[in-house]
Amino acid sequence: MVAKRAPEDYRNPEKFFLRTYFTRALTEHTGMILRRLAGQTANASPVVTLVTQFGGGKTHTLAALYHLVTSCPKARDYAGVSDLLAKADLATVPLAKAWVFVGNAWDPQEGRETPWLDMAQELAGPRGAALLGSAAKGSARQVARCWC
Repeated sequence: MVAKRAPEDYRNPEKFFLRTYFTRALTEHTGMILRRLAGQTANASPVVTLVTQFGGGKTHTLAALYHLVTSCPKARDYAGVSDLLAKADLATVPLAKAWVFVGNAWDPQEGRETPWLDMAQELAGPRGAALLGSAAKGSARQVARCWC
């Protein structure tokens, strides 16, 4: 999708949402994440684990979130999104930056030796990487403490 190799129905957010059925799980996961991005903490976990069987909607959930946050206010016009926002008790999709990490395609480079440094650099530039400091070369738990 991000690399422009996915079918058009996945790359184009309008087409994607026209073909999307908002299951209970998709509605709950996206709603919780959008509420968290909007700054709400009640019923909005900072970490979401998508654990389902093959065909359980993990990729679809991630694609939906990607399209929602990269489209922001325009996303409300996509099929089903206004209902999703109403169920999440949100007026609009909150502003956010998206970072996509594909582990088997990642190539560490100078200044981006860990996924955490890569993410910080992409989302917040050199300041983001500086915020992490030496924790960026440690565990995910150390990195999470820097961001929370």
